[in-house]
Amino acid sequence: MTEEEKNIKRQEALVNYNMAKAEIKNAKKKTLKVLIFILLILLVILIGIRLVIGRIYLSIYPLTFKQSVEHKLYINTEHYTVSFEDNKDFPIIPGLFYFRRSNSGSWYNMDKLNKDIIFEDDKIIIDILSDECYTHTDKVRVGCDLVLTDEATNKLIRKRVKSEISRLVIHKNGKKESVKYDGKFINDISKYVNF
Repeated sequence: MTEEEKNIKRQEALVNYNMAKAEIKNAKKKTLKVLIFILLILLVILIGIRLVIGRIYLSIYPLTFKQSVEHKLYINTEHYTVSFEDNKDFPIIPGLFYFRRSNSGSWYNMDKLNKDIIFEDDKIIIDILSDECYTHTDKVRVGCDLVLTDEATNKLIRKRVKSEISRLVIHKNGKKESVKYDGKFINDISKYVNF
């Protein structure tokens, strides 16, 4: 093979290489455009769902938990029945799709159960005290409503903890339920419960 034939072969190989490189670059650009187009369609669909339906919460029953904290509600220093919901949301798709870990329960003061609350004071102050419960012998955290069978271990150690209640909802039940307050937890609820 002569030197001239070698140069021609090199030039043909270089042209073929540049053409292949250009085709790969074009294919990458097309793939990127298709990917951007698909992402834009998904974004429009997600925004549409958010506007029409709102947030979507996924809560799986076996993944809910029973919190071993007892809450006591005091209204102007009198102990009343309290029920609570504890929801923690973890975003899967922020702003649209969340996993919700739910917990709810009730703690009863049997003396005040199913009795109307009559407010005689101008100020109505609520306070919530929270306790964690532990077994007496091995200090294992348990539910405060746990009934232990063994006489020696039938004592629970209660430890006062800071209440993590962050939201308060006050509503009036009647022919039409109306929300009087829905927001950050506050102690002085006087202006919201004087219906």
